[in-house]
Amino acid sequence: MKILVVDDVFENRLLLRKTLSKNHLVIEAENGQQAVDRFLDTQPDLVFMDVKMPVMDGITATKTIRSLPSEKWVPIFMLSAQDDESSIVEGLHAGADDYLTKPINHAILKAKLSSVIRSLKMQEQIIKDSDQLKAYRQQNEKEQEFAQTVFNRLLS
Repeated sequence: MKILVVDDVFENRLLLRKTLSKNHLVIEAENGQQAVDRFLDTQPDLVFMDVKMPVMDGITATKTIRSLPSEKWVPIFMLSAQDDESSIVEGLHAGADDYLTKPINHAILKAKLSSVIRSLKMQEQIIKDSDQLKAYRQQNEKEQEFAQTVFNRLLS
């Protein structure tokens, strides 16, 4: 799984990279603008987005990412030292799927990551099934067109 980690503090990115890179490909960005650019370039499966950053903050970056056309859901987890209700609500209203407070509790991070992986696997299966149904539908339409052509020739 490709995970985009966005934080302006190197140590925070390093900590997440060491935790996540054992089983996942970690892509890093230092601010919201880099996050949007890397999101477009790498198409990650999950984003960890810091809230307070220079150039573009995490709220704006999340809103920008959510406004991009996409064929799949990419979960975004907001990361912040702010744990008050209004900050959490603001992050979720911006388009984040979850909100983790710093310092990050590794047991909670593992549990949430496991939950997201299950959801992403279900999404993958739904996309695969949808593609297969589209192929069946196209084949069925071709067969019906052929049958209609044969029927019309028989009538004439």
